[in-house]
Order: sequence, then structure tokens, then C-alpha cells
Amino acid sequence: MSATERKNIVFYFIPWIIFYSYAIYLLVSLGYYDSFLFLNNKFNFPTLNDFFVYITLLGDWAIAVGILLIRKRNNPELLKEIIFIAIVGIFIQLLKTLFFNNYDRPPGVFEEDKFIYLEIIKMKKHSFPSGHSAVAAAWTLLVARKSRSILTVIGLAVLGILIAFSRVYIGVHFLGDIVAGSLIAFV
Repeated sequence: MSATERKNIVFYFIPWIIFYSYAIYLLVSLGYYDSFLFLNNKFNFPTLNDFFVYITLLGDWAIAVGILLIRKRNNPELLKEIIFIAIVGIFIQLLKTLFFNNYDRPPGVFEEDKFIYLEIIKMKKHSFPSGHSAVAAAWTLLVARKSRSILTVIGLAVLGILIAFSRVYIGVHFLGDIVAGSLIAFV
């Protein structure tokens, strides 16, 4: 790994550490369910609904692979990056279905008038961990480590955090789900 890549990784993780610090504070002080209700209700603004509905799509594995393909076609590490995204996605799905099958999503836990739900399809199962958060963390880190600009690196970290947060914003994941998903991708 080059010196630039090491520097980029350090700068990439600074916003994530700030995010994790706040997330852990909320999880400890409010609990698993109430931290979701707090974020989903208090930080939900109708003017931002479309933004978060669209930004959540950037955590889809197919979109992530498309971004990697568009980014640089002659990237010698492209195949490894795509395989990495696939492994992250498959691993998360295995965790959801084999070990955390009983973890319900917010629509399976709360009545509809308790939170804001913006997803088209009402999914009630397989909440933990968040696959979109994992894929977003993975592809933004892959792109950030090769960047030539520290501002781009920080911007990609913030984008990854926004994609993860969008899952809480639109009402399909708990805060703990997105923290675990992104951490799994980083590990």
C-alpha cells in the first residue's frame, strides 16, 4: 500500500469515527429501538425525503459495481474490487438469513404511526445487519483510497455515512443495523 493510500484511509475514517461515536452514544443512552425513533422522527424533513430515497440506492450492490466500472475502466484492481463487493454482500445476506433471521425491521416492530416510512416495499424481516450500509462503506472506501484529493476522500466518507443513515431515515433499518453493516465491511 502506498503512502497516499495510507493517508487517504486515515482521512477517510475520521468522519466515520465521529459518526460511530455519536451512534454508540445514542445506542447506549436511548437503546436500540428508541435511537431509531429519535433519528427517524427528529431528523426527518419532508424537503429531504426524495434525496434520501435516491441516495439509499447507492448502497445497492449493483449500483456499487456500476460505480466501480464507470470510475476507471483500466483499473488493474477492478476485478478484485468487484469480488470484494460481492463477498461483502453475500456475507451480509448469509448473516441475515442464517444467524439473525428473527431480527425484524422497524415496520415489523412499530405501528405505522410511530415512525416515518418511505420505502415502496414493506419489508419486515432481516434487519440486522444492513447490507446497503456494508456495500456503501465498502465501495466508498475502495474509491477513496485511490483518490488524489483529501476533500474527495472526506466527501466519499460522508457519502458512505449518508447512505447508511438513509436506511434509518427511510425507516427500514435500526441504527445498530447500519453500524454493524458498515463495520463488517471495514473488517
